Amino acid sequence: MLRKIGVYGFFLVFGLILGYLIFNTSERNTKDENQVTTYPEGRWTCSMHPKVNGEHDGACPLCAMDLVYVATAEKKDMILSESQFEMTEDALALANVETFVVDSNVVDREVIKLSGKISTNQKTDAVQTSIFNGRIEKLYTNFVGKKVYKGQEIGLIYSPELYLAQDKLLGSISYRETHKSLYDAARNTSGLWKMTDAQIDTMLTQGKPMVNFPIYTDVSGTITEVLAKEGSFYKEGEPLFRTSDLREVWAVFDVYENQLDFLEKGSTLRITVRDGAKSVIRAKIDFIEPIMDENKRTVSVRAVLSNRKGNLKPGMFADATVVDNITSKSSRIKIPRSTVLWTGKRSLVYLQPYKNKPIFEMVEVQLGRRLGDYYEVIEGLSYGDEIVVEGAFTVDAAAELKGKPSMMSRRDDTDYDDNNEDGILEDVVTPIDIDPKIK
Repeated sequence: MLRKIGVYGFFLVFGLILGYLIFNTSERNTKDENQVTTYPEGRWTCSMHPKVNGEHDGACPLCAMDLVYVATAEKKDMILSESQFEMTEDALALANVETFVVDSNVVDREVIKLSGKISTNQKTDAVQTSIFNGRIEKLYTNFVGKKVYKGQEIGLIYSPELYLAQDKLLGSISYRETHKSLYDAARNTSGLWKMTDAQIDTMLTQGKPMVNFPIYTDVSGTITEVLAKEGSFYKEGEPLFRTSDLREVWAVFDVYENQLDFLEKGSTLRITVRDGAKSVIRAKIDFIEPIMDENKRTVSVRAVLSNRKGNLKPGMFADATVVDNITSKSSRIKIPRSTVLWTGKRSLVYLQPYKNKPIFEMVEVQLGRRLGDYYEVIEGLSYGDEIVVEGAFTVDAAAELKGKPSMMSRRDDTDYDDNNEDGILEDVVTPIDIDPKIK
């Protein structure tokens, strides 16, 4: 009996010891597993100060906020430079990032945009003047838009001088046969007032001077401005109205200084007139004004347009784009305006150095002239470079979070304020390595 009790006691103690060893080890292993956290490759940083760069969890030395972990993708096939960084495919999709390859043929048409208006053809503009001193008694052409033809009677004028000249001629008839030279002189005086032989003969037949003398036009065209009024007195040579042949008009555009290099006589323009139908006309530049308007800082260029149907009205606004290929006139690189980020005096673009890889790098460029929706690049890029054309601000934000050069900061040893004319060295925020002991 005692022997059985001893055997049972031995197995009980052995079971208790074995159970303690098994369960204690499992609990210890579970505890260790809960305490050890494995992170992917990355760094600890502060959401408020992305330049903070630590290897362990802890508090930000600048604001005491808890550090957050930022994972970075493994680079097994390449080593990125200090200024390069990678974005995930999801981030690219959300940012809607699009790229643009710098090409020598990127700007080939419609870069130069011009504004102007339809004008009368100054070569056909004319002014009808009074041929002698007198008072306008009747004016038949007294409104703009009326068409007149050369030799057409347009009104009546009373001239005291013409009346006296006629009266003198009538007084010389009595000695026309005896003093022919005096008579011829009187008749020629009347001729100087542009009286025709038929008018003079009629006046001599009637035996009395003409009181109101008819006015005849010297040119044909459409009246564009009326200057004369009935009952007003006008001296010889004073304008009565202006005319123009509207069957041919001009399109006159203002060109800025930085656009002149891309235009020449004979360049083709696609002209859009701002009428109800938005008519589109192709024409060539006929003339480039040699003198610049000092107030507007522009030069006028013109094209001659046919207007047989009369649809083009002088004074209408018009737009034009250059249709000819203008790439050959400038060898500089041209990039879309949307690729450029501005920070004071600096102009930045984001370069994608590796094709089909979401790796980016900020590049500072020196810009030249603006050409419509493009900029010339003097320095900083080469043909074949692929740059961000859409989503550049999102890419810049990613660079800032990763502690890379961005719009707000540069990872230079020295930096100067763009507005600091004295060149005083300013403080530059650089990545801060966190002491592992800081928790």
